[in-house]
Amino acid sequence: MADVKLVLCGMMLVFGMGCGLLSTTFPTVTSSEVMTLSPAVTKVSTRMPTFVTKGIPQNTTPSTVLPPTWALPAVSTTYQAKTPVVVNFQGSVELKGGMCCMGGIVGTIIDLRKDFTAQSPFGPVTEMRRKEGMFCFSEAELADAAWEPFEASVTEPFTITAINWVGHFISVQYRDSLGNLSAVACDDISVEGMPALPTPGVTSAPG
Repeated sequence: MADVKLVLCGMMLVFGMGCGLLSTTFPTVTSSEVMTLSPAVTKVSTRMPTFVTKGIPQNTTPSTVLPPTWALPAVSTTYQAKTPVVVNFQGSVELKGGMCCMGGIVGTIIDLRKDFTAQSPFGPVTEMRRKEGMFCFSEAELADAAWEPFEASVTEPFTITAINWVGHFISVQYRDSLGNLSAVACDDISVEGMPALPTPGVTSAPG
């Protein structure tokens, strides 16, 4: 009888029922009657249920994690120095206060004042380069001129070398503290060269 109760208790546990009802008195069942039970029932009554816990991976070996397709590209940490941008600003130059002309006897040395003006919006103007001649010079033609400290005005000697009227030109370019260059400025003045006057009382010998 105990064997029968054990079998019935196992079946009731499988179906989620308790074994409390087995305290009820049941009719006596002989061993021959037990043998008439269905083999399938007997098998169920003697097999322990299999429980599967969900949510816990069966394979604990870590798998390769692929990056998501929306991942942002890696940010480069390489920085390139910016090339300085040369910006032209304006400047000017003026010979002898803006006068149109000057003159003297050939060979005479006179003072020639040169006024320089420049203002950069990017920094103080610190240098200038200049060249003088019989025409205005381009920036490329000023390339061989030496840079010198900026001066607002200078007075330098000028020698009259030719008879008649000759144009004298000055070209100048300025540079500020950041390396920005000005446009080339140019000014000119007309120079009249006169022949030397004969010395009084001196005559030329007859030919």
